[in-house]
Amino acid sequence: MGASAAWYSFIVTQVAMLLFFAVMITVAKRRENVPQAQPAELAGRRADHILLLPSSFDVPAEDRLDMNASSLDEVMAFRNEVIEFCERHGCDRKKQFALALCAEELGVNTVEHGFRKGKENCIAMRLIKQGDEYLLRMRDNCARFDPSKQYELLSDEDRTSHIGIRLVYGMSRKIDYVSHLELNNLTIRV
Repeated sequence: MGASAAWYSFIVTQVAMLLFFAVMITVAKRRENVPQAQPAELAGRRADHILLLPSSFDVPAEDRLDMNASSLDEVMAFRNEVIEFCERHGCDRKKQFALALCAEELGVNTVEHGFRKGKENCIAMRLIKQGDEYLLRMRDNCARFDPSKQYELLSDEDRTSHIGIRLVYGMSRKIDYVSHLELNNLTIRV
């Protein structure tokens, strides 16, 4: 077959891999005892089975809050939703204030300093309740900004400079930043 054999073997291996993954997904789906899902949940459950995610992978819908923002008004609307979310979940006032302030400060900073003119800018914000812990995740397609590096550069001489970032770090247990695929990903644990 000559050089054509390399091209044919590529096609054969791709088909074999597809068949192998289909069998793996089918076997994993049968092993897991999944209760009957409502029609609205079916699409998500199919994706979970294809990705072979365990049923405990994500939090229930009532324990998360999602919103996209492309303006200051939308950031403030998310902040207000955070307060309502915390009240529904019996969150203490200190955590509620910290979460709302973190969402507001980081969202406003992103809009004011990260949005680029002529580009469709967006911040995807998510608040998750896991047990007694709350996670605030913000993902944006704006200019790269690592708040931990900015925080390290702050001087102790002027405690009033960059007060917003100081407050966020003071109220948070842990802050993780990752830049991937030209997206800023910030996760704050309160």
